[in-house]
Amino acid sequence: MKLGRLSTQDLNVTMDCVRKALASMPERGVCFAIAPHLVSDRRSGLRAEMRRIEDKMDAKKLYAESITLRCDVAPATKKVHLCYPAWLIFADGCLDSNIWRASQLMSERTPRDLLPWTPEHMYVVPTGRDAVPHASEGVRSLSDVQETAQLLAGEALPQSVIASLLKGSEAHSLIGVVNLTPYEGNLELSMIKSSIEKQMHTFRSLSLSTDLTLIQHCERECAMFLFEDPALV
Repeated sequence: MKLGRLSTQDLNVTMDCVRKALASMPERGVCFAIAPHLVSDRRSGLRAEMRRIEDKMDAKKLYAESITLRCDVAPATKKVHLCYPAWLIFADGCLDSNIWRASQLMSERTPRDLLPWTPEHMYVVPTGRDAVPHASEGVRSLSDVQETAQLLAGEALPQSVIASLLKGSEAHSLIGVVNLTPYEGNLELSMIKSSIEKQMHTFRSLSLSTDLTLIQHCERECAMFLFEDPALV
């Protein structure tokens, strides 16, 4: 999940969901969370924002391991960082018995693949009309929040993270993925494609949000992909 600008109430609800999910399967569950790129109101900087989330995880009795997402070299016109912080979150006191403890991502603290940047003409802002910013406008037509949502987007991120988690782990053949921060539908699409392409594992994903527009957009993206090949339906 991506942790963007979160109110105190939103952060409480999100971490409660994570706590309950991990408590129900402490030896088989793990949560992957990307740290915010924008500072919330009344915060002095990104480090303060991350500390707020880490303190909340401690309060919810969650154990977090820091990892780093590394990106490919960005275009000269794109002023962005090449490394982004994230966490792997476990139920407190259950790491030693967790099936993901020996995964490549845990041991190396970063996926091996560099993450590509999404071209600006492919930026998506989900709306009821499935609107996409006009190519001639590019990022100028987006708010700071909308533009930041395009960072670490694309199917390469979930594919790379999940591949790094699976390698070296004791995961079963059926993998369930719950997305608490759906947006453009890339995670959902990558789960469908991974189930089709990989013989060793089958993926089932569930996306949860109070924003109906985001859920409808993700459903639409998956439906369009499946309908392109009738053999997949």
